[in-house]
Amino acid sequence: MARIQFDAILERVKNLRVAVLGDAMLDMYLRGNSRNLAVEAPVPVVNVESQDYAPGGAANAAVNVAALGAHCSFFSAAGADSEGELLRNCLREHRVDTANLLLTDDRRTLTKRRISANSQTIIRLDSGSIDTLGPPVERKLCRRLKDSLRDFDALLISDYTYGLLTPYLIDALTQLSRSRLMVITADSKDLRRLKSVRLTAVKPNYRETTRLLEIPQLSTLRERFEQISRHGERILRLLDTQIAAITLDRAGAMVFERAKPPYRTYSRQVQDSQAVGAGDTYIAAFTLGLAADAPVTEAAEFAAAEIGRAH
Repeated sequence: MARIQFDAILERVKNLRVAVLGDAMLDMYLRGNSRNLAVEAPVPVVNVESQDYAPGGAANAAVNVAALGAHCSFFSAAGADSEGELLRNCLREHRVDTANLLLTDDRRTLTKRRISANSQTIIRLDSGSIDTLGPPVERKLCRRLKDSLRDFDALLISDYTYGLLTPYLIDALTQLSRSRLMVITADSKDLRRLKSVRLTAVKPNYRETTRLLEIPQLSTLRERFEQISRHGERILRLLDTQIAAITLDRAGAMVFERAKPPYRTYSRQVQDSQAVGAGDTYIAAFTLGLAADAPVTEAAEFAAAEIGRAH
């Protein structure tokens, strides 16, 4: 695709207002070196030299939306703790509106701490609430969505199934999707939960797609591509959506659209070690491409290019 088409999409994106709804996380990276094992256990002793923070999960999708130039508002809930404050400050630094990020005393902010030694990740420590959002918070978040969604051009749902998207909230999204004409996209660990929502597009990865179709996972990228290419209409029907972009790691993505031939995009050779958050980048760029009225194939190429640039 010619560069001028990407530039045209980016120019239209600047006028878009996008809401991102989903599970908020804080990613922490502790990096150092290790030269010996601990005396009390056969584990490496890591001398931590740096510590960085970054929005994770749906918060990372919001950061990607803002990085591409759109106005982004993040709708979520996290703990009223130090990690929640760090997350909110990180989002603000990336120009994401956090007025609808609810920090509440009955939750702990979901945090993923990655510890690396000599440039090799050795462990990830997860903490925080993954139970279902409590009724007072879910209703407050629902009211915020209902009151403001008319102001947005697109809604991106990023569902890691960590408790934010309750049945109550999904019912509200179903009603809102039928009363408001807008681009609505979803990236979820279980897209079947969102079938009642009038989705414009979905973005499952290969593993999620095989679970949806109840088919075996194949080993090689070529086999995966050929396998998924045969199931486009079934995927669209099962999820009741117009568009499905199936990301296949280094094999790129297969994009299915109703009444159109399937379309393949190719990976920009993202290394596995750099792939954390690649799905968030893809769905953010794909959503913006669709909201900017780009053809589906161009939106898919735009998303593939952004993964290569960001990672």
